[in-house]
Amino acid sequence: MDVSNRSIVDEYDEISTLDESALQMLCEEWKPKSQFPTLLTQVAGLLEKYRNIQSFHTWQKKCFDLPTRRKNQNLIYKLPTSGGKTLVAEIMMLNYLLYRHLDVIFILPFVAVVQEKVILFFLLSLCIIFTMNILAASKGCYPPIQRRMKTSLYIGTIEKANSLINPLIENHHMADLDIVVVDEVHS
Repeated sequence: MDVSNRSIVDEYDEISTLDESALQMLCEEWKPKSQFPTLLTQVAGLLEKYRNIQSFHTWQKKCFDLPTRRKNQNLIYKLPTSGGKTLVAEIMMLNYLLYRHLDVIFILPFVAVVQEKVILFFLLSLCIIFTMNILAASKGCYPPIQRRMKTSLYIGTIEKANSLINPLIENHHMADLDIVVVDEVHS
């Protein structure tokens, strides 16, 4: 299948393949009250301030409103490079950190990408109360420090994230980790 012209949205146990015209048709009925329909106003303001993001692509809007997001199910989407996939993941993570007070681990492919995202999320963590734990290069401690009454964002490379997740699995504590976001999965 040629994926360059298709967007694939996997809603847990149901796979929907949507080409651009189908996505456009689905999103034409979507009438937001603002450009940030499912986001907290605070997150929207921060995105505009720190990232100069004022609007989304139609497929991104659809991802924000999928039933899987509201039901805590898996969401897998695939698009060409520079399609805006990471932005969708970041916004959903911020929603989980703020709105649902759940811990999130954000797995990225390279230390340089982790460092770039750390700067962004550090600024956001000053405005929104959550702690950030860096798991890349020589950063991070195992097991991470548990913080009471605060949600945590763990951000790191696949190797360091693996070092965090394996002990949780071995000690039957995977329930301590609420959301896992993996960016850049290659087949």
